[in-house]
Amino acid sequence: MSAAGEEQTKWDLKQDKAAEVKPIDFMKFCPNIPKDVEYPTKVNQKPLMQAQKEWYLPVLDEFDKAGVMRDIRSDEVKVVHPTVLAQKAHGVLGLTIEEIQWTVEDQCVAHGKLPNPNLPPQPQSEMDTPSEATPAKLKWQVTNNFSSINRVSKLAPMPQGDIRVKQQCLAGHKYTCVIDFASRFYAIEVDKEDQPYLCIYVEGLGYKCYY
Repeated sequence: MSAAGEEQTKWDLKQDKAAEVKPIDFMKFCPNIPKDVEYPTKVNQKPLMQAQKEWYLPVLDEFDKAGVMRDIRSDEVKVVHPTVLAQKAHGVLGLTIEEIQWTVEDQCVAHGKLPNPNLPPQPQSEMDTPSEATPAKLKWQVTNNFSSINRVSKLAPMPQGDIRVKQQCLAGHKYTCVIDFASRFYAIEVDKEDQPYLCIYVEGLGYKCYY
């Protein structure tokens, strides 16, 4: 799990996809976190709503099984990073296509245009009560704010080199990528010494850390 380089690290793994992220076994992630700095250890985040708990807790359980997170004792925690659950932009069901068509039709007729005879039957009852998602259908995006360690940690420099020459060398070759870089998680294990610096607090479950 990479914390450095981003003020806020967002993850959006689907619950049934977490276990598909395979760890890299030939290296460990060391974020170079200074140990002589005073970090926040108090929980500073809003309590979870019931709809958030119903979605969030099963996801955390899946992450535990997949090896993304683990429980950690409170006396081992070095930093607590606040967690925010934001509702996804497309997490709530809006109007159906028929409701949208009839809403536009009503506006057109109100401005003097002739009615459209090709529209489907108007669902009067649904128009009176627009479609909404139930709490169980809501989806959330989780944000862990790692700014407290981002301010003091450093990324190791990586020489860029001549990009054009590298592209020409690779052109025409076929490779199989064994690392899923499209995932929101790096499949690189965090060094055990740094894991207590990547902790979050979950209401009702206690402290967890990335590893």
